[in-house]
Amino acid sequence: MRKMIFSIFLIFFGFSVSGCSVFMAAHQPDYKDLSFLKVGVDRDNVLINLGVPAVTEKDKNGNEVDYFKFRQGYGMGN
Repeated sequence: MRKMIFSIFLIFFGFSVSGCSVFMAAHQPDYKDLSFLKVGVDRDNVLINLGVPAVTEKDKNGNEVDYFKFRQGYGMGN
């Protein structure tokens, strides 16, 4: 009886672990289209496309500078 319960547990655990990788592979982030980034683009347009900046700071001239962080999709693992 103990072996049967342990075997069922191992089978359930094996399916749950392998299912996670399939889920993660199916929900990868897409590549972001950065073609809109040009000199003079409105900051609001950049925020709509890239989201909230990771860091906003002032440069030595007093201008605000935004730094964005995002993952540009995932490689195929080759």
